[in-house]
Amino acid sequence: MEPRPQATVRHFDADRHELTVDVAVHGHGRATRWAVEATPGDRVVLSAPTGRQRSLPETDWEVVVGDLTGLPAASRRLEQQPTGRRVRAIFEVPNEDCVVPLDTDADLHVSWIFNPRPDVIPSALNLATRSLPLPPGRGYVWMAGEAACSRDIRRYVRHELGWPSSAYDIVGYWRPDVEAYLRRYSAVEQQVADIYEASRRGGRDQEETIDQVYAVMEAHGL
Repeated sequence: MEPRPQATVRHFDADRHELTVDVAVHGHGRATRWAVEATPGDRVVLSAPTGRQRSLPETDWEVVVGDLTGLPAASRRLEQQPTGRRVRAIFEVPNEDCVVPLDTDADLHVSWIFNPRPDVIPSALNLATRSLPLPPGRGYVWMAGEAACSRDIRRYVRHELGWPSSAYDIVGYWRPDVEAYLRRYSAVEQQVADIYEASRRGGRDQEETIDQVYAVMEAHGL
């Protein structure tokens, strides 16, 4: 398994010039090595921020879904929830040692799924999300985790539930056996690039473009 290293900014104290960052530590990746080996006094260089954190939407309730790599960002999102907002969270982690306290003022109900082999696809998160009863009112789905799992949950929300893109934020962080995946991806890499370029020139909706890219990838078993 080769997840992409993930680090999430949790807090910045401007007065103390102090930045708090969460890192999902796993078997590989630069961020993991840094988190494990860093010592006081080490120099850290920060690049320009590229975060995708969206402000909380004007909805009645929210579903937050993530695996171990998405847990830091999910925890931050829960911290930002307004008091009393209905939130259902589903997290998949390797074991009970990975369960973390979740600080939030939301009306939170959380389910933990224990899976010691997160590289086995499909993830249990798919079924758990699809089986979740959705309350009435305007909902929002936030998800971060393994790419195939995130793609399936996006398909469920966008195409099966028929929700607009403003009602979800779903991102894939990593893939198992990424070297083998990249070898297969090379067969469609130019086609995918052409789709994005045509979309940029034509001003096409981003989610429609992603639909087209996913169709190409899935046709090639990616």
